[in-house]
Amino acid sequence: MDKYLREYKSRRGEPRVMYLARWYHIWPRCQSWVHAYHPWATVAALPFPVSGYSKKHGCRETYEEVIRLYAPNLLHIGGTYRGDKALSYDFIGEYSNLKQGGKPMRRVVADHGETTMQGSVWRRAVDLTPLVDIMYTHSPTLVDGLRKATGCNNVRHLSAGVDTSIYRPVRVKKQIDMLFLGNCGGSKSTRDDVLVKLDRDFDDLWVGGQWVEKLKLRHSFRGAHRLAFNQWTGRARIGLCLVPNHHAKLEMYYPYRLVNTMAVGTFALATYTPGLEKLFTRKVHLDWYTSYEELVELLHYWLEHGKEREQVALQGYRHVLKNFTLRQRAGRILKDVGLLT
Repeated sequence: MDKYLREYKSRRGEPRVMYLARWYHIWPRCQSWVHAYHPWATVAALPFPVSGYSKKHGCRETYEEVIRLYAPNLLHIGGTYRGDKALSYDFIGEYSNLKQGGKPMRRVVADHGETTMQGSVWRRAVDLTPLVDIMYTHSPTLVDGLRKATGCNNVRHLSAGVDTSIYRPVRVKKQIDMLFLGNCGGSKSTRDDVLVKLDRDFDDLWVGGQWVEKLKLRHSFRGAHRLAFNQWTGRARIGLCLVPNHHAKLEMYYPYRLVNTMAVGTFALATYTPGLEKLFTRKVHLDWYTSYEELVELLHYWLEHGKEREQVALQGYRHVLKNFTLRQRAGRILKDVGLLT
């Protein structure tokens, strides 16, 4: 506990921010948010005490004590909040309701993870929304859903952003036609079907992710994250951003890998979701498809028009750097809670 207080001792006159995320594969995202908040605040990153990690390193009460001692002006709960086992609802409600002279002393915001209006992640978001100052989610569809489910008006839309200190262009030659990075199998069977068909119809499709071996594709590997993501994506002429059917119905939804792909400078071809044109201009920043037949047609077109494809990739890269970085989103959150003017 003491090491957190020594390492993140606040500097006078600056807001203090603490970002919490699930330890395992989400920890890099936690570090990304630390980079994003750093220009404006003293930032601490702390992993949730999930099973396995908590048995070895601590428990919920220990983490709550660390938060009380650190006393951040803004407590940002990441999108993998595990319910009452991570931070108790009583603690979150108590922390967000601290006031002095009628004014709030602390602010608490939370992210709703990438999911639809069902399942355990959705139920935890419904439970958490009344306790925090602001609940951010990645689709206006989910904003409306959370407001109806909770009766709260503190839900706001915040699109996914990219940490450009991690995801950036690399000097590699284009060596493969198309690449998809993401998990396969299980509930994402609709996306798996598309990959199997593409593997049948094209010779140079590469797929990386968990459980990809179940699909028995010609070119597959276990996955690539962070800097390895840049190396693989940089080699691809087309970065595929496929969305399962149940996500494709969400307004303005896109996965993190879309803006990560564009930040690497690779041409992105994505599943269309309603309202995506409000965020990106088709054939200027990226392209999208609405059916498998259209996807095949577009893949042939963009593989044959290399100069046009690279021009769109460059414009998409500039668009992401201007509008979709985590730093910009961190500034938006700080302004929303009144810690940044």
